[in-house]
Amino acid sequence: MILSHNHDLQLEGCSVFHDITSAINFAKAHGETELMLIGGSKVYELMQSYIDKIYYTRIHHAFEQVDAHFPKFDLTNWELVEQQFCEKDEKNPFDHTFETWVKQ
Repeated sequence: MILSHNHDLQLEGCSVFHDITSAINFAKAHGETELMLIGGSKVYELMQSYIDKIYYTRIHHAFEQVDAHFPKFDLTNWELVEQQFCEKDEKNPFDHTFETWVKQ
């Protein structure tokens, strides 16, 4: 499933939607119970009211040139239910932590 403003976008093997409601209804009609968002920042902002779980990767590095950020979430009503720290290695140049947040 792809959410796009581009009404001409057609990709083989993909269902393209131009609004959130159509995408969610399609997923529900096909028995999906969990959808994964993979950016961009505008999609995250639009979906905030629908999100009840966040799988977040926190990279432990201060990047100097960044043009997009994950939107700010008010974590007051969220619980960190899992976290796993990973040291940098041959595949990952920075230490990072995988976090799972669940809305309360």
